[in-house]
Amino acid sequence: MSTKENLIHFWKEKNIVNNPLLIDAFRSVPREIFIAPNLYHLAYVDKPLPTIRNQSISQPTTIMIMLEALEIEMGHNVFELGAGVGYQAALLSKVVGSEGKCTTTDIIPELIHATNKNLTNATMKFTLRDISGRVIRNVALLFPANTESLVSMDAVSKNGMSLHDYILELSFRIR
Repeated sequence: MSTKENLIHFWKEKNIVNNPLLIDAFRSVPREIFIAPNLYHLAYVDKPLPTIRNQSISQPTTIMIMLEALEIEMGHNVFELGAGVGYQAALLSKVVGSEGKCTTTDIIPELIHATNKNLTNATMKFTLRDISGRVIRNVALLFPANTESLVSMDAVSKNGMSLHDYILELSFRIR
């Protein structure tokens, strides 16, 4: 059976992940919260897993390679395009800590709702806002949102819904 510790050992042995903040984030953010219950036994198998609308959560090694390449540190501000089910945003927010901010967005409404649910289940503190700054759901506002300065995509839409309606402001930390 694959475990978090097996993956961490592999990454260290192969010199894939050197940032201790990433290792700590991976240890503290439960991947199983972001996948379907019938796949829990596969949470730490190093493979992508299906989510919703023919999307997938990337395999753990792929995620860690991408995050390692960012050279992310505490206090950084990160903007992620493509929230998926929120797992990578959760890792990013854990790394940047309360001094930083992670903002993520997606154009698929079901993924925005899944991110909202998953981060709530992971006991993350976050605020979901639309582009005008109106709070759609406020679990715990930790940072003021200024989404207009982050992205201007007036013409972008999918299924008749403006991307502005689906800006997900994630400023959270593990409780």
